Order: sequence, then structure tokens, then C-alpha cells
Amino acid sequence: MKYVLFTVAAVLLLAVTIFFIQISYVGDFSMKEIVSDIEYERMEVGRLVDSTFTRKTNLDSLVTYKTIDSYGNVKTVRFGGALSLDRMHINKQENSEYPIYEINNTNKVILSVFGEGQWDWIAAKVVVDKTTLKLLEIQFDHKQETPGLGGVITTRKFRSQFVGSKLDLTGNSYSLQYSDSVLIAGNYKIDGISGATITSKGVINMLNDGLRVYKEYLVED
Repeated sequence: MKYVLFTVAAVLLLAVTIFFIQISYVGDFSMKEIVSDIEYERMEVGRLVDSTFTRKTNLDSLVTYKTIDSYGNVKTVRFGGALSLDRMHINKQENSEYPIYEINNTNKVILSVFGEGQWDWIAAKVVVDKTTLKLLEIQFDHKQETPGLGGVITTRKFRSQFVGSKLDLTGNSYSLQYSDSVLIAGNYKIDGISGATITSKGVINMLNDGLRVYKEYLVED
């Protein structure tokens, strides 16, 4: 009898273990990876709001989370509802909604855009003054652009080219130029990275196309 009870207990324990292993994965990503991804996004947003932002800082007190869909519908969501969208787009999971982070008590908003670089995904978070449509700050991220070439997109020198520009939500905000050659036409000239033409094109297309997603939100007034 004891042997039977022991066997039943062992089987139940194995079943419970398998169950938790199964639910700990969503698609190709473990729950640990998902949690750390969202925390990464939280830190990125927080540091754009306040350079002194730490893991202990409450982002909810600084930001209002919203989303916009492909029809221009905007809604307020909770913490994870916006941050998880960043990771879904980066991981190329189909979704028609995009995250919006309104910086409380200001006219500033942080918008996310996504694109393709030389080897894999690239992304950016853009701080915009909603009243003037001026780009105030930008941070780029990437999975595996080449150091010293495509990886240069994360440097201050490259990012500074965009600061102070005004968004064009009907045409192309940015043009890509190499010397006297215009590879992508647009309103505001950006010098491409030497030896990284594909990454440079990816950045410009990402910003021109990605920021237009937010047109209905930015001009709603």
C-alpha cells in the first residue's frame, strides 16, 4: 500500500513539474526572458524620462501608458500593456498596436519605432514635444549590428543629428545622404554611416514609416 501511495505521489509530482515547465514558456521565450525583457524596456523608458532613474524608481508615477492601433484609436493601458508591445514588435510577433508613453505634467511623449538593420532588428525610442512635433531626444537599440559600422547608431554623434528636427507626418521626416548622393529623400538631412549603408537605410526607413503610425495621436488636437 505504501508503495502504491509513493508511486501515485511521484506521478503527481512529475505531472505538476511538467505543467509548470509548459506554462513557463510562451512561444520561444521563457517567462524569465519575458520578465527581463519588460524590465529592460522599463529602464529604457525611465532613463528617457529622468537620467537618474533606477530599478527602484516607480515608473507609473512618471508616465501614463497608452497604445494606438492601425486605425488611429488611442487607449490608456496599464504598465505591462505598453512595455510588452515593444518586445512583441522587436520579436516580430504580429500586432497592430504600438506603445505610447506620455511623460506626466509635460508636453513630451516617448514613441517606439521598429525596423530591420543589416543583420537583425533595430529599434528606437523617440522623445517628441507634442505641441511643436520637435524631436527632443532619441535612443537607438539593435540586436547585432557590426561594432564600428552599423553599431554606430547608438553613439551620441549619430543620434545628435536627429535632435531638434521637426516630424513630417505626411511625408518623410528624414533624408539619407552620402556626400552628394541622396539615397532616401526627406525633409531633414541625415548623414549615413560610412560602411554601413544597409543599417543607415534601415534607420531612416524605420523613422519615416514608424513615426507616421502615430499621426492620429500627435495631431488629435
